[in-house]
Amino acid sequence: GVLDRARASTQPNLLLTGPTGAGKTWMARRIATDALGLNGLVEVVLLPGPTEMLVSQLWGTKRGDFTGAVERAGAVFQAWSENRALFLDELQNLDEIGQRVLLPLLELPIRRFGSLTGGVQELARPLHVILGTNAEVAHGAWSGVFREDLWYRVSSVHIDLPSLTRRGREAIYRHLEDLLY
Repeated sequence: GVLDRARASTQPNLLLTGPTGAGKTWMARRIATDALGLNGLVEVVLLPGPTEMLVSQLWGTKRGDFTGAVERAGAVFQAWSENRALFLDELQNLDEIGQRVLLPLLELPIRRFGSLTGGVQELARPLHVILGTNAEVAHGAWSGVFREDLWYRVSSVHIDLPSLTRRGREAIYRHLEDLLY
């Protein structure tokens, strides 16, 4: 199944889709720990805004990058150091430039860091990336939200989660039980 493909890949891009409240973060955490054997997630909620913010979130900052910048490791380095998967949630919030900057990170088999100036640098270590979106992607609807090259990189391992209300009361209780115990 889908999780077997994730286990077989050395560093898969996994896409979790579903409405707000469907449990994408919970599922990402379970995939990271149960399927991939990692210590959990480093979660980055992608917000609309300047592309520099995305670069800072992922790669960190160093003194002198901009006025008031301090040394701060980004989410990629945090994921490496803590043996966690990188969970990029709310993917639909990235504009065209943000999606372009993210592309090299999602390229397999060799992930790269894409800078704002178009330069790329290979990542030194493997990285598991899980992405989440509540955008409607069925039947080609993704084309109104995502660049084709981005969609190609994120859609090979895709899990669509129905809303909790569509799953029934028992599923909600199992979901809560899994979260608590």
